[in-house]
Amino acid sequence: MKESVGSLFIDRERPLPTDIVFALAPSDVGVQRNGGRLGSRWAPQALLSTWKKLALPAQSSNLQFVSQTVTKQGLEEINFFPMTEQQAQLLRDCQSAQMLIHLGGGHDHIFSLLKSFIDRPVVVINIDAHLDTRIDSEPHSGNPFRQFSQISTQAFQLYQIGIHPFANSQSTQAILPKGDMHTLWRGECEATEYVLAFLMKLEANLPANAQIIFSLDCDALAAGDVEAVSAPNHHGLSLDFVHQLVGSYRDLCQRRGITPVWGIYEFNPLYDSVSGRSSRAIAGLMYRMVFGV
Repeated sequence: MKESVGSLFIDRERPLPTDIVFALAPSDVGVQRNGGRLGSRWAPQALLSTWKKLALPAQSSNLQFVSQTVTKQGLEEINFFPMTEQQAQLLRDCQSAQMLIHLGGGHDHIFSLLKSFIDRPVVVINIDAHLDTRIDSEPHSGNPFRQFSQISTQAFQLYQIGIHPFANSQSTQAILPKGDMHTLWRGECEATEYVLAFLMKLEANLPANAQIIFSLDCDALAAGDVEAVSAPNHHGLSLDFVHQLVGSYRDLCQRRGITPVWGIYEFNPLYDSVSGRSSRAIAGLMYRMVFGV
């Protein structure tokens, strides 16, 4: 019996241009392939359930919120490689939306998101503790950016924020096959002038017609704020800091006339508190992404 992917809870084959689309990637097969702890497969549904409990502002009255499943655990367990392309195609179908929010699963799913924009220059702002550019030949949640750089046909720029030096080997820091990687280390995030200079460099070097993607690997967040992640971070970034980065990205997209594209990965609801503290924190970030407040 074949299993299919498609529309989840709004009966619509493809999103309309006015829709806010949540593209769901409920699988942690890539995390398994990376030797990580399991559970992020349940993140998309957990985050959507928390999102639905939030009071939406008045300006959202004309918006349609659409959920679209773009991959599935069982299918990736059987056909991991073909599912990356199928997910990329389904994500291409979502690009007419007013805003796209890709909810993983493991961070390997950003490979499919990047691949869906392969016909144009791509710039990624990645909030993470790890570079996710490991040199392993087999794809998994620890090397999606290096994997994409190997197939990229357009300009590719990767801006990494919050990276821990002790969590990334020298080989992981090796130059990408194609594209440029710029890193703002965790310690540098303490200095406002470093952060501002980093973001100014990003905007000054944007390729023409580039799609800018905001990627949040929840492992970047301080465990005191969000512990329910694939790899808890004892010295992570604060929620307030990430909220500020979200606001900066929204402003950048508005200045450039670019559709915001967000990715949230490596949230692991199996390790959340009874009160759902971590889920509520991430849903709050989603609220800022969508409404800017």
